[in-house]
Amino acid sequence: MEKKNFQILIYRYMMARIHYGFYPEKEPFPSIHRLSKMFRVSTMTIRCAYKMLEEDGYIFTAKNKRPVLVRTPDAAGELPPCLYTSEQTFQDLYQSLALFLPSIFCYGLFLCDDEDLESLGRILSCPGNAWDEPVIRFLSGIVGKLKNPLLDDLYYDVLLYSYPFFLSRMFQDAPKWQTPHELICQYFRKILFVRKKGDFDELRTLVNKIYQKYQFVLIPRSESLPAENFYRWSKPQICGSIAAKLVCRIFCGIYPAGTFLPSASVLAEEFSAAVITMRRTIKLLDNLGITESINGRGTRVLSEQESLERVDWQDLQVQKKILSFLYCLQILAITCRKVTEGILPCLKREELLDASSRLCIAKKLNRTGLMEVICLNLLLRSEKYLSIRDIYEHLLSHLIWGYPLSYLPPASSLGAYAVNLAESLEAGDSRRFSEELEKSLHALFHSCRKKAVSVGIEEAGTLDLPPISAS
Repeated sequence: MEKKNFQILIYRYMMARIHYGFYPEKEPFPSIHRLSKMFRVSTMTIRCAYKMLEEDGYIFTAKNKRPVLVRTPDAAGELPPCLYTSEQTFQDLYQSLALFLPSIFCYGLFLCDDEDLESLGRILSCPGNAWDEPVIRFLSGIVGKLKNPLLDDLYYDVLLYSYPFFLSRMFQDAPKWQTPHELICQYFRKILFVRKKGDFDELRTLVNKIYQKYQFVLIPRSESLPAENFYRWSKPQICGSIAAKLVCRIFCGIYPAGTFLPSASVLAEEFSAAVITMRRTIKLLDNLGITESINGRGTRVLSEQESLERVDWQDLQVQKKILSFLYCLQILAITCRKVTEGILPCLKREELLDASSRLCIAKKLNRTGLMEVICLNLLLRSEKYLSIRDIYEHLLSHLIWGYPLSYLPPASSLGAYAVNLAESLEAGDSRRFSEELEKSLHALFHSCRKKAVSVGIEEAGTLDLPPISAS
């Protein structure tokens, strides 16, 4: 989680709580270790956030003591500029996550045993105000059951980014902070009750219904959201994105085994990227065993047998990247159905037919490994749900790390899914397409997890998926 200035997000979290009077003046702030544990970041990240607050004159820190508040802004006044998020930006994020988060929470609850459920119940007994620590701990406890660091990173990023906006709306609607907290906990207790009954269809319905109860934060969307204003999970993974496009070309025979890729300068011009970015991309392809850079000659595309011989499965970096791929694939497999059902009806007919044609070509070339990339790239064409588009684009850039697993037997057997996916797109049947995409991603996940374990990446065996729902 340290890769993205989390101290700034935590600074905004603390500023929002200061602004709305959560901390009495001259009372100690939460300890560094407490916040570090709650947000799963280093103590240095929390120290940096506190340092920013001290420099702005809000807190005073004495040696070996917790910070205390020395200046309290007027909660009825305007939000500090650093906390402002436009209504449209938040609306896009909220509507995007409505397609994404309920599936994650349902599976996290599915993984909870009796002891976990009792622990979650005890959290709700803790006193709190509005969107306070018990709520954060409750939800993070559910997300954490998936044991997916990539998902943890996204959850905390969204939480901290949206926190000031949530407080601003709750302040407008309910000055007594205990009221929204009690209502939220009431919903969560109902979720735990249904989970203990073991009726997972009822649980899915309830989680989606409760999420929609927060429609009070939304406003009518009268115009399109400026591209620069929507939520972004992190910086674009440019090298991974370009590398994925080059792999697609290799799979499709544009750059067959034994041939050479265009030079870094030629590729840089084509992809509108810096030459140094292309060199890093080529280095990435070399590390994955896809290509071999030969001094004085260029970058040669390797055959599958050559690639297999070059992969060092015991290398910790290789194992780390393959786990990153599996984390990404797990998130996509869990969320793709609802996301696809929401996005596909927004796409144009010609976009669906183009993707259908590409799927047929991939099937004909026996390159079914391209299937998921084609389908996910189709979802990225949506002009609605910009936040989910950014999240999926980020996840798509991680799929490149699973390429070495394709060298291992048995070969992919996803051809039938390609046919069904193409047919559903031609028919404009979003429900069938979403179901087939979910099935194909489940099949790919289980196949890749088995291969990863077979080469000694034991941690891959701890990851799993929920059963595919019939509805």
